[in-house]
Amino acid sequence: PFYHINNMNVGDQIYVDYKGVRYGYKIVKKQTVAPTDVAIEARTTEPQLTVYSCTLSGSNDGREVLFAKLIGTVSWENGKANIVSL
Repeated sequence: PFYHINNMNVGDQIYVDYKGVRYGYKIVKKQTVAPTDVAIEARTTEPQLTVYSCTLSGSNDGREVLFAKLIGTVSWENGKANIVSL
């Protein structure tokens, strides 16, 4: 599902739908880690989205990891998406 994760960059936005609400996140950090690195799953004190997938070289090569900060919810007005800060 994250085949093109390597094309995402710091500053890009990610939207997640959860229980009828669309949340907006902004990527703040991108890194590649070893396939055994579980530190990327550590809890944080601030809301954060962590997305990761195998690199294109395969599961033994490493993981592409995106860390994204919650920027708000998405509302629609006149057919345009607007971020409502939390």
